[in-house]
Amino acid sequence: MSIENSEKNEIPLSKYYIWCSDFFSKPILKVNKEDEYISQKTRAKRQRNKITEKRAELYSNDIGKKKFETQIGFFPSNSDVVSYVLFHPYEPYLIISDENDGVSIWNWKPMSKANMINSFSAEKKSFNGRVTDIKIINERFENSILMVSSSSGNIYFYKNYESKEELVTSFKGSSDTTPKKNGPGIITSWKQDDGLLFVGGESDSIKIWDLEKEYNIKEIYHNSNCITTLTSSKNFNIAGTGDGIIYLIDHRQENSFVKKFSEHSSWIVNAKIQKINDFQIISGDGNGIVKFWDIRKEEKSQDEIQFLKGQMNTFAIHDYAPVFATGSMSQYIKISNFIGESLSQIYYHSGFLSQRIGPISTVNFHPFHPWLAAGATDSIVSLYSSESIQKKKKKKKKKK
Repeated sequence: MSIENSEKNEIPLSKYYIWCSDFFSKPILKVNKEDEYISQKTRAKRQRNKITEKRAELYSNDIGKKKFETQIGFFPSNSDVVSYVLFHPYEPYLIISDENDGVSIWNWKPMSKANMINSFSAEKKSFNGRVTDIKIINERFENSILMVSSSSGNIYFYKNYESKEELVTSFKGSSDTTPKKNGPGIITSWKQDDGLLFVGGESDSIKIWDLEKEYNIKEIYHNSNCITTLTSSKNFNIAGTGDGIIYLIDHRQENSFVKKFSEHSSWIVNAKIQKINDFQIISGDGNGIVKFWDIRKEEKSQDEIQFLKGQMNTFAIHDYAPVFATGSMSQYIKISNFIGESLSQIYYHSGFLSQRIGPISTVNFHPFHPWLAAGATDSIVSLYSSESIQKKKKKKKKKK
């Protein structure tokens, strides 16, 4: 036997040796897959969420050419006046609040009967005011949290809100709030990736909270009479005020108001940056004027549309599609695209009786789907789509 062969035979071929050879032949500092230890059901939901987001990006431009003529839902809420409607981004839930302190959660699907799965009164849950804002925290995950703000400055967080709500925590989001009967109350904006909550309203400042620590990390003072809208994008926050000013906010800067837009002559109903355009702000004021701003350029609007003649009390902008909507107290809903073309004006509910819709108090788009929810002062909530959705027919059982 040669020396070379004898050396090969002396290598210890133990199980430990084989394991080490395999283990150290690959990169050691590898990142574990996010879904390595989650259930098949959870993995399927997360995959569904990604498909929903991707689909929204693909069909966004087409929605700006289609009419919202398909009524996909119609039901009376348990409220006299509907003050706020909010779609869950991924689950079939619609959250509704009334003009006082009631919150209800509805399970619904397009062209199907809606069922109320939970409701609770704010007074019974230690609220001291009317509900003025609702947000969903951790909406991508299985155990999302419902955040409800009241005009008194209190903010409450509920888990299991779709079955039997449980109060997780609460705190005073704004201690210097001076609530008014018809004022905006507490307005919030949630930055999911940063875990930061922006709180404004009838106060002289915008407070930034680290929700994990429940700690107020910063306070941004302004000279306006009140904050009427707060929204967030990837890099910025946008605040609209009662005197028609729009602030572009970067909380990382020492002077957080990085830009100020002041062409509007009435209070800002809504202002936001869409998910598909990081540089454009769309804003609508109480006179029905919609303006478009490019944050990279000077503080001057790029375009203007007279969207509604008369007072505009509610204004919604889709996160992906070039469409916006409003509802009028004169009992109709109007949807237009970004070049000013009117896509739909809705005066009547669809159906056999085709009754006239009530005075519209609130409208809101689904974050991803081409769906619009409208709440009225007669307690009716109606849902519309730009897609043609057929009602599923029940299969008849064959007689033996």
